[in-house]
Amino acid sequence: MTDLFAKYDVPAPRYTSYPTVPFWTDSPTTDQWIDHLNDAFVDQTAMWSLYFHLPFCESLCTFCACNTVITRDHGREDGYVNLLSTEWNLYLDRVPALAERSLLGVHLGGGTPTFFAKENLERILKPILSQAKIDRDRFEASVEVHPGHTTREQLEMLYGLGFTRISLGVQDFDPEVQRLVNRHQPYEVTKSITDISRALGYTSVNYDLIYGLPRQQPDRFRDTVNKTIELRPDRRFIIEGVVGMTHGFGPKPGLPYDPRRDGSNVNELISWEDDADPYHGMPRMSALPVSVLARAGRAAATAAGGLALPG
Repeated sequence: MTDLFAKYDVPAPRYTSYPTVPFWTDSPTTDQWIDHLNDAFVDQTAMWSLYFHLPFCESLCTFCACNTVITRDHGREDGYVNLLSTEWNLYLDRVPALAERSLLGVHLGGGTPTFFAKENLERILKPILSQAKIDRDRFEASVEVHPGHTTREQLEMLYGLGFTRISLGVQDFDPEVQRLVNRHQPYEVTKSITDISRALGYTSVNYDLIYGLPRQQPDRFRDTVNKTIELRPDRRFIIEGVVGMTHGFGPKPGLPYDPRRDGSNVNELISWEDDADPYHGMPRMSALPVSVLARAGRAAATAAGGLALPG
């Protein structure tokens, strides 16, 4: 197994974009991109989806490979909201069909979308949702949240704008693992946001779990799984990540992690996770759909994105 770690302990493409990054060799010019969008929207039945990347976080989770800006200065929200508004208006001017073709979905990712105050999230979303053509029978809106930085007021506002899906970054309920990855998030906080979401009417609650984090052990990870089962998320996203803190946006001052020396038994975690049941490590949870199962090799990451091509 040591030989396997040595063989595969190398940088690899981020798995969340397809084709993966090395295949993207030619970036389109602005004019080419706009032409592609206008050509796609010639089809009267074309539909589109919108992703907002909200990059700010108050602290860095050391497993993270996302495009983030670490700050506690919430005054930076205004400038970012203004830039998003400007960009949307530029798109409307150059691609008028954005207001004429059906918007299928909106997703808020980051970063920590709920870093933004309720009022600023509303400023981002309301103008676009009021100008876009929305098929209410097919439209879906979702948001990624850090339970420790999310309020009922934010969730109420988003639900009022049509959001029905929420994804909670859980990773692991073990306090020691949380300490090592710099993500303090008690079980009670996750349960509270889950309960609030369901009480408000959200119909899909997703949990992200990661195995392969520093000092994780099979018995303690089983406890995380059992607590997840108790809370009954509608979906769960299970990621295998060996943490090494460099990524496409430059180095992050993270926690260097080598499972061969830090006491974690990744092999046993993987073996237990694979053998637990056909749903990869969620015993007695087979009634819950697996949204995605990804084995990342080097780091768990969420891709930064932008306006999606019509589909």
